[in-house]
Amino acid sequence: MWKESQQNLEEALRLTGPPEAVAAAHHAFDVGGERGVEEWRQRDTTVRAGKGYVAPFEIASTYAYRRDQEKTLKYLEDALREHSAWLVFIQNEPIFDFLHSDERYRAIVKKLGLPPAY
Repeated sequence: MWKESQQNLEEALRLTGPPEAVAAAHHAFDVGGERGVEEWRQRDTTVRAGKGYVAPFEIASTYAYRRDQEKTLKYLEDALREHSAWLVFIQNEPIFDFLHSDERYRAIVKKLGLPPAY
């Protein structure tokens, strides 16, 4: 269902992002499929973070899609320090499933008081 997912992303970008983001995401999907979009998201997030605040949870999500364990955990820990409300969803987000056996991830879940899903 990658095509439908891409259409949803483009619609979200139309509503919340700059107009050029829609075209960039569409092009990334046409050229590289899901992986191309995730690489574009990572670059876009890095550029935006260089210009201003980007929530650590958002940054963690981009690294999680690419299964970069160390950077995902770093930004989840940053999100925890910021008391990010988005953290309540980490146990239900499949992109974070690859972290379930990691002690740092388990410590975040425990600090949040969430029931373990691993």
